[in-house]
Amino acid sequence: MAEEQERQAEEVNKVMNFSTGNSYATYAIMAINVLVFTVMVASGVSLISPTGEDIVNWGGNFSPYTTSGDWWRLITCVFVHIGIIHLLFNMYALYTIGVYLEPMLGKTKYIVAYLCTGVFASLVSLWWHETPVASAGASGAIFGMYGLFLALLSTKLIPKQVRKQLLQSIGIFVVYNLVYGMKSGVDNAAHIGGLVS
Repeated sequence: MAEEQERQAEEVNKVMNFSTGNSYATYAIMAINVLVFTVMVASGVSLISPTGEDIVNWGGNFSPYTTSGDWWRLITCVFVHIGIIHLLFNMYALYTIGVYLEPMLGKTKYIVAYLCTGVFASLVSLWWHETPVASAGASGAIFGMYGLFLALLSTKLIPKQVRKQLLQSIGIFVVYNLVYGMKSGVDNAAHIGGLVS
């Protein structure tokens, strides 16, 4: 019994790299988000509810500007947050997925996946909204990371003994946040875009 458990633990560790991996890239992304928000607040932006103008001025995704040449907004908006609560929820969600996904992918693939899903989420948000909205936040990229992890969990790459439990908890997180987003006026287009990407 103990030998079987040890063998299963080694199998899980071989794929998920828990003993040798770390989450430095996740911490770095979190630090960038917190730093940007801190500088925003220090410059006079509201801690609780920044205005749409503030979000646009700090690099938010705003179709009249983004589609007129400010393409850099597709990525900068991923590091701009609409208040402290928005930032805290997103950083918690990023940490939760990062501790699993970063050791599995390695730093370079993890960072590339984060940035690519963030850009794709921004593009879907632009496409979806007929009326221009100031969109910002890491949640599109974070949903992308959850989508990537769900895709990995749907394969046999991850050992069966952990796959079912992780699928359940991540599935619940994704569904809950999409349903909550429909009620609260959150940019679900970005969430879905990130998830699908």
